[in-house]
Amino acid sequence: MAMQDQLNWKAVCTKMSTQGYNSLDEAEQVWLNARGLIDAVHDGGLVSYFYNGWADDYDDMIDALTELEAFDVLEIVEQFGGLFGDEVPDDINQRNSIIDSWGENGPESKYCDRVDDDLMPLLDELENGPLRAFLVKHGFNPD
Repeated sequence: MAMQDQLNWKAVCTKMSTQGYNSLDEAEQVWLNARGLIDAVHDGGLVSYFYNGWADDYDDMIDALTELEAFDVLEIVEQFGGLFGDEVPDDINQRNSIIDSWGENGPESKYCDRVDDDLMPLLDELENGPLRAFLVKHGFNPD
């Protein structure tokens, strides 16, 4: 496939913003969900994935990590997701109410601080290994 035919990140984001999440094919959703997790964690820690809109599609992100065989990342994210109860709410306001209830010095807040140290190197491996290979396999431009 010629480089000009490859989709890039901006094109996927434009498609999502103009046509909606459901317009994305499965490969585009995997990319969007994996990239959303990586960017959120790098920007504000794993908790920021949940207090921003990314976790509206939490189940799809779990599917993306499974597709990418990022099982170490998946384990950490699912453990963290357990802080929200049996299921992570798909409503941002519900998630933020739960996060607000944790308190600054509670065990959940301390866990938030620790989890990022474990997760960051795994996300770097995901980005430069399985995600990159997935993008190339599906005709995306990973750069």
